[in-house]
Formats: sequence, C-alpha cells, structure tokens
Amino acid sequence: MTDFNILFFQQKTTITSFCGILWGLIELGYDVKQGRDLLPDGDYDEVLLNSILKDIDEMLLNGADAKEGKDPIIITQDFCAVAAEAAHMRNIIYVCWPYDCPQSALYRKEALYDTNRIFFFDKSEIERLKAKGIKNIYYEPLAGNVTRTDSLTLTEADMKKYLCDISFVGGLYTGKESEILKRSSEKRLSLLKFLSNDLDVVLYTSTEGADKMLPGVSVRGRVNYDDEMYKVFAFSKLNLNITMAGIETGVPQRVFDIMSIGGVCLTDHQKELDELFDTGKELITVDSPEEMKEKAEYYIRHEKERLEIALNGYKRIKSEYNYPNAMKRILVKVTESI
Repeated sequence: MTDFNILFFQQKTTITSFCGILWGLIELGYDVKQGRDLLPDGDYDEVLLNSILKDIDEMLLNGADAKEGKDPIIITQDFCAVAAEAAHMRNIIYVCWPYDCPQSALYRKEALYDTNRIFFFDKSEIERLKAKGIKNIYYEPLAGNVTRTDSLTLTEADMKKYLCDISFVGGLYTGKESEILKRSSEKRLSLLKFLSNDLDVVLYTSTEGADKMLPGVSVRGRVNYDDEMYKVFAFSKLNLNITMAGIETGVPQRVFDIMSIGGVCLTDHQKELDELFDTGKELITVDSPEEMKEKAEYYIRHEKERLEIALNGYKRIKSEYNYPNAMKRILVKVTESI
C-alpha cells in the first residue's frame, strides 16, 4: 500500500468531534495533517477555495513528506465540493466516505471529477450515482469506533441514569424538511407510538414538542455523540434503529455505533444487513412493527440470549467493521486506482 501524505479536513456539521476516520488513520500509523474546518457541501466562493488551496500547498505539496515521494491525498467524511475542486485543481486524489444517504452534494458537478475517490455504504445509491456519471465510486460499509468506546468509563451512576428496556436516539424531523425526512419522521413516530402502547420506550431527541407527539414515550433531551450516546446504548436492554427513508439497502451508522459499545441492536430489516452480519446472532432484525414488538418482548425477558447477541455483535465490529480496518481497505483501493 502506498505511503500517503494525508491532509484531513474535519467538517463543522459532523455529528462528532472524534471523527472515526481520523482515529483509524492514526491507529494505522499515519502522521495526518489537519486543514481548516469545512462545511460538507453547498456553494463556496473564491476566498474559501483559495484558503483550501493554501492548506494543500503549505501542508502537502511543500512539506517534507512530498520530498520523500509520498503521494498527497485529501480526506473528508461527507463529500465536500470545495475540497473536491481544490484537489482537482492541484491534480491530487480526494477521498470521502459519507455516512448520510442520500447526500445531495454527490449530485453536484464537482462529484464527477476523475481525481475523486468516493466510498459509499449503500449499494443502491452507488448504482444511481454511477448512472449520473460518477466513475470512481466504491462500496465500503460504515464502521464503529471500538477504540473510542473501549476507552469510555461506564459507572454505576451512568447505569442508574440510562438503564431502560428500549431506547431510540434520533430526530423526528417535524420542520420544513425534505419529503424523505418527512417519511422518516412518520415512520419513526408510528413505530414509537405502537411500541409504547405495551412497552417502556425512551426517546433521546432534540426535537421540540416530541413529548406531546408521543405521550406514551419517555422523552428525554439530546445526548451528545461523543460519550452520552454510547452510555445509552450500553445500558438499554434493546436499542432501536429506525432507518432513514433515504437509505435504501445500506446499513446506517447507528447500527455500528450501538454494536461497538456492546449494545443490542433491534433494527428494521435492510438488505445489506444479511451480507454484513449474522442476523439473529449479532443483532436482531424485523420486517414489521408487529414483529418488532414481539421480539422486543421476548428479548427483554430472556437476558442470557440478549447478552449473547450483544457480545457477538461487539466482537464482529471489533474484528472487522472498525475504522483502522476500513481505512486500510479504502487506502488499498485508492492505491490500486492511481
């Protein structure tokens, strides 16, 4: 694998300050340079573009690593149009590995550049993007940051605060969102209402008015992604994943996050779940609200079987779907494509 000279841009709108990509690169032994914080998409002006070009020139092209013959590449998580433009202007490789689907920025003209190397977790969306003319796009499922979760300290106070039968961490999107987000919101509201008729359900969300929309659900405030969310996952007997409507076949980030801390994931079925996991042994999948309720009631009562699933899922993430492994696979593919 090529010994790359890497410039990483953190994005302001990312859900975490502990970006798993950066963790993975550091674990692989890369001396990663960091540029300024960026927005993932949207229009940009000459001032911002020139500032990114300056970062590239100073930190990559004119650095000691360039003299040693290391190939320079830029990496972000979500696709960033200004980063793609700057990389194209300097004729260097730009790599991104988004966790949202669909990602509107991937339908911009900058996504068509031959200097891009785009990695994506939903095979159906990959086919749509290829049909739009994107050539250098590859399948790579998302990952869990096990190094991060293994470093967290879980206390008795945390257990008292977060212990519950069923939890869901996520938004309800009740404002002026796209039709896709509205469909996701309707799906989430309907399922949470249905489950809360007979089960104790806790919702962690920043959505205002969620308690009025879901009177049978224990609605609590937002939890931060860096540690509180993982504590919810660790101490909930079952953690719901209700997949966004825009993710057609892929496995969302929440599934990997739940399993990375040893939480039990109860999720609606996605086609690629069966390709990545031993469903039924590493996580619990369902095809209907009725089946979700039935399995929730069963696993809440059967602790041994529930804990076996938690352990199996954690082992799978730790051995395979972690950030060092994923970044190694990504960089191998980048090397092969140069």
